Amino acid sequence: MKRIFLQFSMGMMLFFSFALVGHAAEIVIDYGNPGYSETGTWQDSGLKGYNSTSTRYSNVGERTAQWTPTITEAGEYEVFIYKITNLTAGDKDVDIEVVYDGGSSVMEQDWTIGTSGWVSLGKYPFAAGTSGYVIMNGEAGYSTVYSRADAVKFVSYTPPPPEQYADVGTYYVDAVNGDDANSGMSEDSAWKTLDKVNTYTYRPGSNILLKSGGYWIGQLKPKGSGAAGSPIVIDSYGSGNKPIIDGNGIANAGVVHLVNQEYWEINNLEVVNDAPSADSRFGIYIELKDYGTANHIYVRNCYVHNIKGDNSHPHRGVGIFYFVSSGTDSKFNDILIENNTVKSVDRSGIILRSPDGTFSTGLVIRNNMVEDIGGDGIVAKTSKAPLVEYNIAKGTSARANNANAAIWTWYTDDAVVQYNESYDTVRLPNNLDANGFDSDFNNRRSLFQYNYSHNNGGGFILLINPAGSYNDGTIVRYNISQNDGEKVINLLGYIENSEFYNNTFYLDSAATAKMIEVRNFFGIPKTTTFKNNIFYNLGSGGFDMRIVEGFVFDTNIFYGGEPPAATADADISIVNSIIADPKFVNPGSGGSMIDFNDPDRLAGYRLQSNSPAINAGLVIEDNGGKDFWGNPLYTGQPDIGAHEYDSAPGPGTDPGTNPGTNPGTDPGTGPGTGSGTNPGTDTDHDCDPTQYTPQDNEIRVDSAQDGQSAITVIIDEERLARKLKKLQTTENDPVLQLTIPGTHALNAIELPLSVLNNHMEDNKAVVIRINSDLGSYDFPLSILSLDNVISGTNTNTDDASLIIRMDKATSEDGERFDQSIAEQGLNRIGGLVDFKIILQTKDKEKEIHHFGNIFVKRIMIIDDVIEDVTSATAVVFDPVTGQFQAVPSVFTEKDGKTEVAIVRNTNSLYGVVHSKKSFQDMIGHWAAKEVEVLASKLIVNGTTDQNYMPNQPLTRAQFAALLLRGLGLPADKATNAFVDVSADSWYALEVNAAAKYGLVQGAGDGRFNPDQSITREQMVTMLMRAVAFVQGGAKTKGSSEVPFADGDQVSSYARQAVVDAVRAELIAGKTTTTFAPQEGATRAQAAVMIYRALQYLKLINE
Repeated sequence: MKRIFLQFSMGMMLFFSFALVGHAAEIVIDYGNPGYSETGTWQDSGLKGYNSTSTRYSNVGERTAQWTPTITEAGEYEVFIYKITNLTAGDKDVDIEVVYDGGSSVMEQDWTIGTSGWVSLGKYPFAAGTSGYVIMNGEAGYSTVYSRADAVKFVSYTPPPPEQYADVGTYYVDAVNGDDANSGMSEDSAWKTLDKVNTYTYRPGSNILLKSGGYWIGQLKPKGSGAAGSPIVIDSYGSGNKPIIDGNGIANAGVVHLVNQEYWEINNLEVVNDAPSADSRFGIYIELKDYGTANHIYVRNCYVHNIKGDNSHPHRGVGIFYFVSSGTDSKFNDILIENNTVKSVDRSGIILRSPDGTFSTGLVIRNNMVEDIGGDGIVAKTSKAPLVEYNIAKGTSARANNANAAIWTWYTDDAVVQYNESYDTVRLPNNLDANGFDSDFNNRRSLFQYNYSHNNGGGFILLINPAGSYNDGTIVRYNISQNDGEKVINLLGYIENSEFYNNTFYLDSAATAKMIEVRNFFGIPKTTTFKNNIFYNLGSGGFDMRIVEGFVFDTNIFYGGEPPAATADADISIVNSIIADPKFVNPGSGGSMIDFNDPDRLAGYRLQSNSPAINAGLVIEDNGGKDFWGNPLYTGQPDIGAHEYDSAPGPGTDPGTNPGTNPGTDPGTGPGTGSGTNPGTDTDHDCDPTQYTPQDNEIRVDSAQDGQSAITVIIDEERLARKLKKLQTTENDPVLQLTIPGTHALNAIELPLSVLNNHMEDNKAVVIRINSDLGSYDFPLSILSLDNVISGTNTNTDDASLIIRMDKATSEDGERFDQSIAEQGLNRIGGLVDFKIILQTKDKEKEIHHFGNIFVKRIMIIDDVIEDVTSATAVVFDPVTGQFQAVPSVFTEKDGKTEVAIVRNTNSLYGVVHSKKSFQDMIGHWAAKEVEVLASKLIVNGTTDQNYMPNQPLTRAQFAALLLRGLGLPADKATNAFVDVSADSWYALEVNAAAKYGLVQGAGDGRFNPDQSITREQMVTMLMRAVAFVQGGAKTKGSSEVPFADGDQVSSYARQAVVDAVRAELIAGKTTTTFAPQEGATRAQAAVMIYRALQYLKLINE
């Protein structure tokens, strides 16, 4: 019998789960029903219970109430009791016993606190019949304590089916010719339905491809999460229209719906969710419930339309929706919403929302079109440094007759909203906003720049803040507003430290809108400045300033209407105003759907050469560096308005980041600095073919998480080609060093693939070494010759690039790492660095993880000196699984720091740990040093914590696994190579991986004999295959004469391996003259041989 005591007090309460709805296959026994019985004295109570009927109570003598169900089908049942709460006359120690098949459970409950209702007593097995029951026991002698009884129910419990994991791979879905009985692993064996897709949990690196032109009715709700560098991708295949998923009015869910998942990319889908009447409906819905941080969820190139949501609330109908539905600590990181069209949606187009004060990070909303939206168009909420750029919002606020706007931010820090066009926002009677742009509640340091707003019913921009919130430091600069309605600038409530400068505001003669309107029912706007703006007003509206404090208008041009004026309530300073025609080229000619990459966009708002705005403005510090058209600031003295006039011919420079490119994992928040047009020439290292120094126009620095920075170096094709050509003339190993300047959390260098590929064909020995403050990475051009890189991937090298990244780990990954190693008694040394190689083409990115038999060197820099390198080792870490694996590493002290060199054939996230291990049975042993160093480096394990058992024989499987660990090779799933290696054996992964790498071969007849003791000659043979594998398959030459007296006993297959091992000083004889090739090898001998091999290969310190 197990007794469970559930204690209650005012300081600590245990709250039960209440059943709020009925359950299928349930048995309810109430007072008066068959199965209910009593002993002692009971009577009806005035307290109502289950079914609103009277409950029973007793306070006299010994008493019991019992509920005995008739179970027709044996199985597991969850048992609930209807608790009757009474503060003054209830029982604080209600004694309840559940008798079930095979035992009983007793618990005590306090029925003086909480609320009445169903309380779960747990899940228990019940046999068929009436042998099980629930009994409540009352006590004698306490007349003031009332036992109360009502109903008990038994609910048949069916546990959810176990998750079905799909193997890593690409799965095809064909709505016409597919069949769910197929494997799904090729176009010819495609699945048919979304239900089949939803059955499985997918692993990192998998792809789910829907056939173009296909049509499905239902919901796509796959399970599983990807991993950093290995997202799960949903996409289309074949030619034709985007595959259509029609939700057919599914409510309270998304047509494409992810819940508590991360590392997904959703591309090239058409999504519909229409219905006759409104309800909470979504197109693509990314939902978190008490999850934590969800990373890297991209939605790109999708068409989401006809979502029949509920216009009464912004979150009851959304086209693309990232939302935390429960939990105060859940949030998103690394979110990209790009190149999508969202049309005819009620109520909102695109929204990201996490809990108040819980900031999502890495949000980019780029190059999307939202049109005919019932309410809000694009909203970035509860985020740090979101980037909203190159979007078009047309005809939003069309049906939701409440407060909404086209593009806006809410509860953000350092938001950047740039290169967007917003127009035709509808101003319905109860929508007091209807602006093209909006800096809303709880924003700090929002930046609205280089945007085009026109014909929006409520105006260009709203700055708003109610009591109890804040709106501090919003900057509005270098924007153009044409014929926006109602109030071009709407200032509402207690906003402060706002800046409007170098904007152009235009109203034609038919306009009635106010240039600025202030409303005070949320508070008084304060400390707002207007500088270098052009107010071009041919209409009848003016400035309605009402009550403001500390407003400054300095050096603005006013044309048509009168400037604002100070009053008793409006504390305004107005100085250096210019009343004149600014002489635009063609005002009012803006048009719609502009291309921000067109150098002639909105050319009508450029200044003519005789404009009074030229050289008449104030110098503004930290001004963004360029005007609306990308012209640099300043040419002479500053100009007024959005155009910085330059008498030289030409339309200006590129406005910033190309909206068609993928931003990678950290797109930054800045507008970019432009790439320039002149690649320049090499400077300080022009004569040194081994050095490449990036020039300013090749460098972009953006902000990253936690106030850190991200740097991207985009290498110029011509300069790189010249360097590689000169490098081929050098006599030594050809290494070209590229150094990323500065100290940054995220470091990326982008190399033109066509140049690399051309020179690889001439000289595969070339290595490009990338240096940064985090370390270095050696990239051999020979990697490009691998089958999984260019050949066989249909990659057009002309428009592709290779990105090499060295990034600090996120704080979340660092916490996971510390927790994982702490469980093994280890301590971290220094930071974590994530090394990646990414192949980027126009429409996709592919991370290159594995390099076959090419081993790549990377160096991590630890800020401290590691004194005892025998007790330190590098490890590779998987933040998704929390697993880590030792990798061989060499430690070198340099300039007060430690360089950690790792040579491995895969990329990953790396860290360094401290581990010191010794064994009692190795004291005085000839192999003590080697065994304990390898144990400290997590390569070998003891048989217990205290003993290694050095003389114990070793099996073939054990040595294969030990060899794999020694080289730090991943034991990835591989094809079963041997008939006697079962898939469920502990060594299956290691043996099959070793076979894949060519380290082991069979014993004949397809067998490996995994449990057979390994002989000394077998061990040497495997070891020398490993040495050759690391060295790139090099074959040794020379004598094959075994230098031992018993050399004739060495098998023919092992002779060359034994000779090579002796020559490399990896082995010595069993005696001075004999090798004993057929003797079984011991654990000590294996450790010593692997130790010497790692030193010989320079993979660990000597």
